[in-house]
Amino acid sequence: MNLKILRKLAKSEKFQSLYRRAKESGLVKVFRNEYDLSKIQNWFFYYLEIYHMIYQDLNNKEAYLTEEVIQNDLRCDAYLFMKSKNKNKITEKNKKEAITSSNIPSVIFKQK
Repeated sequence: MNLKILRKLAKSEKFQSLYRRAKESGLVKVFRNEYDLSKIQNWFFYYLEIYHMIYQDLNNKEAYLTEEVIQNDLRCDAYLFMKSKNKNKITEKNKKEAITSSNIPSVIFKQK
């Protein structure tokens, strides 16, 4: 199984538009079988979703994301890694702010 070919297909305009239509309406099918997908089909859906998310980020003009990054698999993976690390930092920061934002004393219970 060659993942480079799956990635190339998943980021193509044809399959991205097909995936978008299938996701929005539910009437368009990417494969004939709807259930019991093969390993290759699962990987293809994984990359379709990844590139769908990346193209949305590109439309939102996210920092450090350009068309050149999307075309290079290594740079694309680095962007995804950076995005996941930043997301973890943001959620931890939001948790800390939620805990310290009110002046009302509170008790935090932790299980051992």
